[in-house]
Formats: sequence, structure tokens, C-alpha cells
Amino acid sequence: MSEDIGHHCAVVGIQPDAEDVHLPRDVAKVLQANSNRGKAGFGITMAAREQITTIAKEKGLAGLQTIIDEPSASELGFACGQGQVRYVTSGTEILRHRQPFTFDAAGRSWSFSFNGNIANYDELRKELSEQLLQDVDTDAIRVLLQQGIRLWPQNMAQVFRFLEEHLDGCFNIVLMDDEGNMWGYRDGHGFRPLVTSGNIIASEDSAIRDAFPEQDFDIADISPGELVTKLKGADPVSLQVMEGRNVSRCFFEWVYFSRLLSKLDGVQVQEAKQGFASALARREKNGELPAGATVIGVPDSGIAGGQQFAKDLDLPYVQAITRNPEAEGRSFLLGTREERIAFARIKYLFPDGQIAGKDIVLCEDSVVRGTTMEVLVQQLWDMGANSIHLRVSCPPIIAPCFYGIDFPTLRELLVGKYRNAILQNGGDLTQTLERLLAQELGLTSIRFLSKEDMLSVFEKLGLSRDEFCTACVDGTPEGYPTPAGKRRFAEILSEKSV
Repeated sequence: MSEDIGHHCAVVGIQPDAEDVHLPRDVAKVLQANSNRGKAGFGITMAAREQITTIAKEKGLAGLQTIIDEPSASELGFACGQGQVRYVTSGTEILRHRQPFTFDAAGRSWSFSFNGNIANYDELRKELSEQLLQDVDTDAIRVLLQQGIRLWPQNMAQVFRFLEEHLDGCFNIVLMDDEGNMWGYRDGHGFRPLVTSGNIIASEDSAIRDAFPEQDFDIADISPGELVTKLKGADPVSLQVMEGRNVSRCFFEWVYFSRLLSKLDGVQVQEAKQGFASALARREKNGELPAGATVIGVPDSGIAGGQQFAKDLDLPYVQAITRNPEAEGRSFLLGTREERIAFARIKYLFPDGQIAGKDIVLCEDSVVRGTTMEVLVQQLWDMGANSIHLRVSCPPIIAPCFYGIDFPTLRELLVGKYRNAILQNGGDLTQTLERLLAQELGLTSIRFLSKEDMLSVFEKLGLSRDEFCTACVDGTPEGYPTPAGKRRFAEILSEKSV
């Protein structure tokens, strides 16, 4: 994706077969492998001898490699460990907000990390004001976990039911106590992925495999509403805690966030990306793209789709755009449009002679603000492109997300201002709107994947089309799967006619 968007985080918990002095290294390996889900900072905690120890809470991810490379300073083995890589989505980004969070309850010490975003945090902040220690949704979860464990110290299933009763939004949680017991819970809507290999719980299966390539793993998805309990020295036990929620997987996990080789609920990310690109290719009319046009996948997440698009249309594929390693960062974190444009100008490198005089087809996974794409397109014109066509493997984003994705406000979305016209056309861009957007971005033409085609790809791969959250492309309050989401978008629409 040319313009990076933020995701809350990745989580991991590991309970070794025997106490292990090197457990911080193993946790750091999985976090590093899953750093695609958050780069703002990380944290690691360990359980040993009825104590929870914070190993690290740092800005950025450089400290992960230090933990991996340096010998453990501890002489004691650890019974359980957990960690999180973070991108902040709720509250202000400061060091003490970094997870895992720790607390005491029922005579024990506890540590937890979560992946997601709580849509009703504003209400919880008022309700729990006297117990909150920090202004962040993670602390609201801490308070509720603490209350639940005090009420049901021997019934963790009831504790997570208690969370479901109070939390509106997305929350995958890894929890451990000071004795080395571990729990993993995926919220009843199943917005984000969570997997288990028995003694490891993590956000993505490929992160586990890449962290420990010498081992064979039997990795299973944790189902929406499922609690996995791994007591010290015992086999893991699974229990369906929450039933009756409408499953609402986030399609962006396949479009952008997750690693290419990860399998999410049985569907590999690469396979889905290729399916989206093939659906786009089938929509091309004869002669719309110039014969022999050069296809380029926008790094990094647009590459798999670009290669498939070129293959289906028998067009040449050239990786004529690469990321500039000296410009690592996320343009959405920059405060002003001028800052984002300045960053966009140095984000990519272009091998000599690959653009001039050619008809270019850019394949991109999604377009949110459009600032970086606008700059990229101008750079290609400046290098002598003959024509520039953009094909996007995602429906147009016309509404914000309240479940853990850093979509801008409605007025900042590139396509948001055309929301009413898109809704009148059944959710798709009209030819007139495609021309307007192409003009706005300086393109010869633009086309987005339709919602119908996207859901058809998922259906062919074995997932029900009715089990996805598509609120950001539906553009109506009714499209949000939770009460807080419906209310918050209705409030946005009432503030200003859009």
C-alpha cells in the first residue's frame, strides 16, 4: 500500500514445556516476525516464581533484536512469557501505555496484552473513571479483568463473558498469571485473527513458523468467542465462551495487514490477494488498457496482486518501484498534509529506464487518503510515463473504522466525499466518479474492486460472505456490526451532512 495505515498490534504468549531462561528471546522472535502489525513500540513480560517481571517496554522495535542477540541476564527460568508490538489507536501514545499491562487480583499477579480497539471506550472512561489509571482503552480492559477475576477467580470462562458484556469492539487477549498459566481469547465477532499451537498463542501462524523454522507446528485458528486455557503442565483446553454474536471478520486482514503466507480462518492471505486481482482483471474491458502496458505492484502489499493481474491479462510485470530503506516510516503519523507529501517524495526508489515512454498499470491493495498516491503518480509522470492507470484490489473506503484500523475521519477519506453518490449507485463508483477520482490523483484511469466481487472471492475460498465486517465500504450506520459503531457513525453524519 502506498499510504500505510495503522493497525493496533500483534500479541504473543508462550508457555514452554519447562522453565526456560531464554524465553524472552523466543517471545521477541515472534514479535519481530509479526512486526507488520505494529512498529511504534513493544513490551515483554515474564512469569516466574509467583512474580510478573517486565523485561522491556520500548519505543520502536530495535530493542527486539537486542533481546534476541544478547544472552539472558536472568539465572532463573521463566514459566510463561508474553509480548506485544504496538500501533496506538486509542488514547495518546506514551511509554506507559505500552503493553503488556499488569495488575493484581485474587491473590495473584497478572499480565495481559490485547489486539483491537474498544469502540465504547468513551462510555467506559466515564463509567470506570475512579478506577482508571491511564487514558487508554487497554486500562479499561485491565479494570474489567480485575473485577471479573475477583468475582470468579476459579472460572475464567465467566471472566471473559463478563468482558463481552461490557466491551463493544474488537479485542483479542493473551492473559497470564504469576504461576505461568496462560489464556487466549478471541472476541465473539472475530474481527482479528488469533491462533494457537498448544503452548504458543499468537496473532498470525506464519509469525510462529518464521520465528522457529526448525520446528514443526500444528497451528489452529482460535474461533470467534473461543477461550483457550493452557494451565502449567497440562494440555490446552478450548471452550466456546460466547455464542450468538454475528461473526464480523475484517476483510482488511487479507487486503493489507496480515503477512502474505499467513492463513486466517483457513484462507491464505496470498491466495485471497490473487483472487482479488483476478476479479479486477476480469472486469477489464477489451482495449481499455493499452496493449503491452507494464504492470507494477506498489510495494509491498500490492506486489502479489500486481503479479496475478499481469498474469491474467498476459501483460509484462516489472518491479519498477521499490521501497526506500532509508525512508522507513508511516506517513499517516505525520501531522500535516505538507509533512505527508514531503515524506511521500522520498518513500520509493525507481530503477533507471523502467518508466519513460511506457504505459503504466499500478496495482494497489487499497487507497485511503490518497496523498502518497498523488505524489507517486506525479513522480511517474515526471519520469516520462506515457499513461498511468490504477487498479485497486479493495472497494472504495467511504466510512471510518472503530475496530482497530487507523482510518482517518470521514472528511479525510479520499472517496468519502463521494459517499452519497456511491450509495446511490449500490456501493460502487460510477464511471463519472472514476473519472473525477482519476483527475484528482492525476491518473489516466482508476478502477476499484467491487464489494460483491471481493465477497465472492472469500466465498470461493470457503468463508461465508455474511461473516465479514464491511462497514467502511458500506458507508451507513447500519453497516457497523456493534451498537457503539452504529452510534458513532450516526453521530459523525449528524454533525455534518456528507
